[in-house]
Amino acid sequence: MKIVIFIFIQLLTFLSIVVYAQSKELDSLWNLYNNAKHDTNRITLLNEGIGYVYELIDADSSILFYKNAISLADKNKALGNQILFHKATSYLYIGNVYYNLGNYDDALINYMYSFEIANKIKNNKILSSCFSNIGLIYSSRANYDSAIYYYNKALIIKETSNDLDGVYKCFNKIGNVYSEQGIYDKAIEYYMKTLEIAEQLNDKKGIAHCFNNIGLVYYYQGSNEKALEYFNKSIKIKDEINDVYGISQTYNNIGLIYMDQTKLLLKSDSIIVYYDKAIDYYQQSLNIAIELRDKRSITQSYSNIGTAFMEKAMFVKNVKDANMLYDKALYYYNNSLKLDEELQDKNGIATVYGNISSLYLLLYNQNNMNQYLQLALENGKKSMILANEIKSASLTYQLSVILQKVYKKLGNYQKALEYAEISNQTKDTLFSQEKTKALAEMNVKYEASKKQLEIERMQNQKELDNKTIEAQTAENRKQLIIIISAIAVLLIVLIFSMIILKMFRHKKKANILLATQNAEISQQKEEILAQRDEITTQRDTVVQQKDF
Repeated sequence: MKIVIFIFIQLLTFLSIVVYAQSKELDSLWNLYNNAKHDTNRITLLNEGIGYVYELIDADSSILFYKNAISLADKNKALGNQILFHKATSYLYIGNVYYNLGNYDDALINYMYSFEIANKIKNNKILSSCFSNIGLIYSSRANYDSAIYYYNKALIIKETSNDLDGVYKCFNKIGNVYSEQGIYDKAIEYYMKTLEIAEQLNDKKGIAHCFNNIGLVYYYQGSNEKALEYFNKSIKIKDEINDVYGISQTYNNIGLIYMDQTKLLLKSDSIIVYYDKAIDYYQQSLNIAIELRDKRSITQSYSNIGTAFMEKAMFVKNVKDANMLYDKALYYYNNSLKLDEELQDKNGIATVYGNISSLYLLLYNQNNMNQYLQLALENGKKSMILANEIKSASLTYQLSVILQKVYKKLGNYQKALEYAEISNQTKDTLFSQEKTKALAEMNVKYEASKKQLEIERMQNQKELDNKTIEAQTAENRKQLIIIISAIAVLLIVLIFSMIILKMFRHKKKANILLATQNAEISQQKEEILAQRDEITTQRDTVVQQKDF
């Protein structure tokens, strides 16, 4: 119960944060929309921004905004393929909203509109999305052959365009179809392909979901230990990435495992407490699904609550109390049936009819009233017809067991024997040694592949480390050469500088000496000239004396 409350509080907190963030984001988007100068910008904002945000707030409003984008596109037909691309995108997104609301007819109509436009402009990305989503609708309606047909058409486009993310998602959807049909060896094969690519892309959410799906296949096969191993792997990753919805889903699956393992060991009082906790958990899930208007999750919650009440009644000693629980179970089953019929989900309808058949069989055992036996037969037959129509081996097996018991209690031993044979045949189909071996081989192959990838990763890392070391060594050598060269140049410059300085000093000394010598010579010249002048003066005096 603490886990359930914790998850619910986490969800409410998460949703309140998202709503607050979205309201701020919408203000910004509407501001951009109102200031946009071209219709193409407005269409893009309606498709990729405003409509997308409203999908989580008010689905009806998101459809309106996507339709507004189509109207704007129709006003700008002159833009050709560019505007057709936006229009195809709008129809695709409207289809997605209708699908999430469980309105498959309207979803299919809009996917076909999108497909026609995308096919005209040869846009493979939108075409593959249309194929994939149409496949989802057929899968939801248990039309499995058509679902696989459209998934494969989407897969071809994804593989051609080397879209690994799209490829592994197609693999996962095909695996889901095979799982629902009870073809578990094929389901595991596709899940393993999915897992390999998801790990290659390091898509943790995809890896976690794949682990969960593989765990469910092992659970259906009765391999609870392997199932629990994969559920725990899934939980670990979902904790890391804070995938609250995914955690809730996988905890539910782990609960199934522990129920199978401990139910026979517990006393009836303990079992009742366990069922009460399960009912609380399913009720919390139902409240969230109703808030999100997620019809598929709502009908699943109704069915789970009905089963919990039905199984709880088996351990209640008081007949009156047990009958009240059966009434509650029938109420939730009928709610689930109504939604499954709206969704045209044949698998869901068949499952609920089968559960109701089991419920009336238990009521007969409790009250010994033949009318309950007739109702068990009636609902069991309805379920078996649908199980055969959708080719679900797992449902066929479960229903054959129920109808065998019903006919035996009616005294129709021939029919009881007939359904016993069907039960044995489908059991062999579902749980044959070959399939069990195939599952084991798939798991071994996956583990071996994972080890090989780890070895290759380590070798590649080692090679990368060696190359890094070599590159670093070369870089260090280069740096050393540069440093030595710089030092050498610096020394040469220093030596030349010293030589030039020394030469400069010598030249300076020589110039000083030359200047001194020149000065001395000049002085001597002046002295000689002075002496000459004195001699001349004396000579003139002598001459002057002779004239007198």
